[in-house]
Amino acid sequence: MSRIRSLFASIPFVLIFTLVLLGGTVGALLPMSEFISSRSLSVETNIGLIIAVMTLILFATVFETVLLVRLIWGREAITGQAEAKGGDDDEAEIRGLKVTSTKVAFVLLVLLGANVFLFDFIGDGVLVTSTRSHYALTLLRSGDAADRKDGAEYTVNTMVDDPEITTALGRVIEQPGEGREWAAWAAGVRKEALLKDKLAELLRTGKPRERAAAALSMARLGDSRLLRLVIDAFAHAGDHKNDLLIAVGMTKMKDNVFSAADVSEAGTFIHGELEKGELGNETTLVAVWAIGQLWAQEGRPYLEKMLAHDVDIKAQCTALEALGKIGHEESTDVLVAMVDKVDRTARCPEVTASDFTGHQVLLCGGMNLVERILKEIASIGGRQARPAMERLAKDESYSETVREMAKKIAFDMRYVPVDAQ
Repeated sequence: MSRIRSLFASIPFVLIFTLVLLGGTVGALLPMSEFISSRSLSVETNIGLIIAVMTLILFATVFETVLLVRLIWGREAITGQAEAKGGDDDEAEIRGLKVTSTKVAFVLLVLLGANVFLFDFIGDGVLVTSTRSHYALTLLRSGDAADRKDGAEYTVNTMVDDPEITTALGRVIEQPGEGREWAAWAAGVRKEALLKDKLAELLRTGKPRERAAAALSMARLGDSRLLRLVIDAFAHAGDHKNDLLIAVGMTKMKDNVFSAADVSEAGTFIHGELEKGELGNETTLVAVWAIGQLWAQEGRPYLEKMLAHDVDIKAQCTALEALGKIGHEESTDVLVAMVDKVDRTARCPEVTASDFTGHQVLLCGGMNLVERILKEIASIGGRQARPAMERLAKDESYSETVREMAKKIAFDMRYVPVDAQ
């Protein structure tokens, strides 16, 4: 043991081993960093390589610590044997500050932190600072569909504006295989505008679930091509027609994303699908909601026809809200005629629909049915409903809330500005 301590007290020996270990660490780190950054397909492999390099860094740090302790406190700090007296007063004073295990541990930790920071910088963040990015990239390159799905989901709220992640998501989107829909979905949530064209192509050519994800992401990105692409893709959407319609309704018309011609075409198309009567109950409700979101006048006849027939309250309320958003004055007569016919105690339920990820969209909020009708009459405006509202405001067979709503609507209609002729 004394021979080993004596050997470690030799500055040339410790210096050579320190340099060899540091050089070996750099030699291992650079190819490892390149492999993990651009070629690795396994997170487990990455972890193993990082542990190996961290082990080299630890050994190099130990030798650095021995060297530093030897230089500061002399041979005695290594061998435990007192040195012969001599040297100048300053050196004797420094040596007089005895080495302790606490001091050695402090030096070791400081050097270890400095080494990890240095080698992390040399390795482009592969050890510490960019592990999340490399983790996501590895998953997105994986040949396993579940890994690619996990990688896409992992990127949603992290590493925004990372060009490498954008490129990786783009590769998954454009290459046939499982997991494409999750990469497409992540691109929309991350607002990856550079991937708009890839998403548009996926909406044109993908499988139903992939088309659904692409449409939802194009809606989030405000892509003006969405309506025409949805019309073309609708027949190929299989069980994901809901998702395409939800995508159509997600983009606010006030943002002026779509041209008037595209809105008109989409309204006509959705109206035609509704008239066929083949969409099913839930998809019908989503289609009605989408028409309202588009403010599409072309769908108004179907909505008014729904209200004239004995449809369930979910359909009634969703159609009412859609008509209120469309805002055509001719719809007012249909709504006024409903007020005295409906069950005054009935209440609109909260109507929702889910996209393929399970995220819910509110199609219609909960409210008393009569109050819902009055609310949509107020949304439409116009003067022809004023007499009915004035009558309703005085009808004590209705609740006070309803009478007050009708009174306010009548007042607003009385004093609504008249456009100059």
